Amino acid sequence: MTTTGSARTPAPEVLPHGPAGHDAVDASTDDLGTRAWRWRPATRRATGAAAAVLWASAAAVLALHRLDPAAVGAVLLVIAPAAAAAGVVAGRARRSTTAVALLALAAALAVVGVWASAGAHDWAGPLRAAGLAGAVAAALALAGWCTPLGRPALAGAAAVLGCLLLGEAAVLFQGGAHTAVRQSRAAALPAVAAGLALGVLPRLALTASGLTALDDRRTVGVSVSRHDAGTALAVTHRALAPATVVLALAAGASGVLLLRTATAGTVTLAALLVVVLLLRARAFPLTVEVGALLLAAAAVVVRLAALWGEAGIVVLALLAVVQLTVHPSGTQRARLRRACDLLEPWAVLALVPAAVVVSGGFA
Repeated sequence: MTTTGSARTPAPEVLPHGPAGHDAVDASTDDLGTRAWRWRPATRRATGAAAAVLWASAAAVLALHRLDPAAVGAVLLVIAPAAAAAGVVAGRARRSTTAVALLALAAALAVVGVWASAGAHDWAGPLRAAGLAGAVAAALALAGWCTPLGRPALAGAAAVLGCLLLGEAAVLFQGGAHTAVRQSRAAALPAVAAGLALGVLPRLALTASGLTALDDRRTVGVSVSRHDAGTALAVTHRALAPATVVLALAAGASGVLLLRTATAGTVTLAALLVVVLLLRARAFPLTVEVGALLLAAAAVVVRLAALWGEAGIVVLALLAVVQLTVHPSGTQRARLRRACDLLEPWAVLALVPAAVVVSGGFA
């Protein structure tokens, strides 16, 4: 045993050889792999905060069904700003978990309060949507200002407001959304806008990720690994992930709303939207982004299948079988990737005339 100061370094003959050394490495690897699954103090605090939001939201919903909706809405719209103010104070005091929980609680109570007030006072659809989206956007903006969520939350708030403005403009252009036909027509513009915006976000991430600086370093002879480039891109995408999720939700909701009326135009636009969402998902590196896009596409597919009746049931069953049994090889994946690269711009371009047809532009 050799000693240097207070540090002790085992002699070479003391170190484990053969299987013992591999066992130690495997044990440390297993520990790293299972650490995220362990019940830790941080996990306990986050779970407690989420549970508090869940219980309070459940109490608000139950009160909405048991008590006078107008009174419930008024009370909740008083409690929600108070919870938001408390969240801001906690955030400025660097109590991040408490701040996020209070802001989430404020958003949930505000959503229920707006819904209750809208039902009690017969608010118009655009006004109700503005209240709901405004509550979520305000909570995200406050979270971005006073919690470590920072830019991701601000990006999510901007995406919510952008989707709200597009939806309100579409409803205004259609002269209201009182009928199923007008709702389908109003959904065409947000569907196309979401599909186009989902193509802009990856390019924005490439611009903001610093890959140009890494390329300059490589030009002067500094080694730049693929890991460095991937990490820089993933960090930027993490800031844009809330915006991506919001746009995916908007696209999925627009696709479902499109099919309020089943015509050749609405079905075609919904099918094109599914194709665009699936193809756009290839450009996003984070699981939450890809998952949101795939879920949005799946929601529209299920709505399409519901229109086809028994044939739709068969189609969904076949999709499940194909998903479980078909595993393309590397060569097939490369060919499929090239085919998707060729198909994507044409699918995006086809969204525009299809939306014009649905909105009555060629009528």
